[in-house]
Amino acid sequence: MNFNKIRGPCVGADLSCPSPIYRPPETHPHVPSKKLKFIMNLRKLDHVSFLVKDVERSRRFYGQVLGLRELPRPSNVDNPGAWLTNDEHSFEVHLIGEAEAGRVAQTHTQYRRDELARGYGSHPAFEVENLEALIQHLRALNVELVGGPRPRGDGVQQIFICDPDGYMIELFVWEAR
Repeated sequence: MNFNKIRGPCVGADLSCPSPIYRPPETHPHVPSKKLKFIMNLRKLDHVSFLVKDVERSRRFYGQVLGLRELPRPSNVDNPGAWLTNDEHSFEVHLIGEAEAGRVAQTHTQYRRDELARGYGSHPAFEVENLEALIQHLRALNVELVGGPRPRGDGVQQIFICDPDGYMIELFVWEAR
C-alpha cells in the first residue's frame, strides 16, 4: 500500500484538514505528538487468521502439532472454518476455508527455502516453554523444521515450520538470562 496517496480527515482538531494521515506528529500541522499517543492505543493481538484450502487438515495440524483446541464460533460466522486457542486463551488462530478453489494459492506468498530458513517473510511467532521438547515432538510427527534452531539476536532461540498451506510459523523460547 502506498501511504503517500492516502488522504482523509485530519486526526487533529481540524476535521477538514487535507493533510495525509500518515504524517508523523512532529510534522503534522494539527496533531500535537502527545495527543497521537491516545488516538491509537493497541492493547494486544487477539487473533491471527489464515485462509486455508482444507479446514479439517489445518484443524488437525494446529491441534496435533501446536496443541491448540477448538473454540465455538459465533453463530453469525457463516464461512467454513475453525477457531482455535491455547490453554490460557491468550490468543486465537482463525482458520478460514477458501470459498473458491485456488484462492489460497492466489493470495498466499510461497517463500523460497532460504527465506524460510531465516524467517524472512510474514509469520506469526508463538512463544513455547521448551524448544528442545517441541523439536522432538515435531520430528515425531514428521513436521519439517524449515529454519533453526538459531539465535534471533535478542535472547531468543527460534525455529520455523510451515503449516499445510505453506504459512510460515515461528516458534521460540527465551534463553536463560
